Amino acid sequence: MIGNNFIFIHIPKTGGTSIERALEPNVPLEDPGSHSGHVEGNTLIEGKHWRTQDYQNNFPELFDSYFKFMFIRNPWDRLVSRYEWQKLSVPKLHPNYIKITQRTFKKFVEQRSLAISQQWCYLDLMEDANGNRVIDFVGRFENLQNDFDAVCDAIGVPHQQLLNSNHIERKHYTEYYDDETREIVSKHHARDIEYFEYKFGE
Repeated sequence: MIGNNFIFIHIPKTGGTSIERALEPNVPLEDPGSHSGHVEGNTLIEGKHWRTQDYQNNFPELFDSYFKFMFIRNPWDRLVSRYEWQKLSVPKLHPNYIKITQRTFKKFVEQRSLAISQQWCYLDLMEDANGNRVIDFVGRFENLQNDFDAVCDAIGVPHQQLLNSNHIERKHYTEYYDDETREIVSKHHARDIEYFEYKFGE
């Protein structure tokens, strides 16, 4: 998302939809960089969220001068959120409806954890094409409202209460894991887990 004086790197399942809706009045143009998942006909479209380098390549002048921020989330928790979102979002006429909605969490982790960690490694997203750290602020989903208030202060907009967009009722994320799936996520997301000091069960 590009606003009047900011660039928001929207990582899926980190509260980004709530943040975008709150900041929408401060976005003067149609935003090219964040498209949430949606349904087209009988097809589930997961959406194309721009990465840091996408903004740098397409808007180099704005990129250098705007306040850049992103939000992150405990990788074990984020994977559960993505799993439940996919099950609820797929249309019933989708050819893989049964396969997606009845897929076990273990199978989902085996199929998706590596791909998600490669595409949305938090440390990679903090860097530009030359490997320089360019993100001005990294908020945490676990401290969403307070960290969003800090963003509002930085970009000069009033504080506002975030709405709980895309919320899904589910068990605590720790209840989805066994030792094997927990270790798979630990391995594929090791850099972020170590750097941001995430722990399973927090």
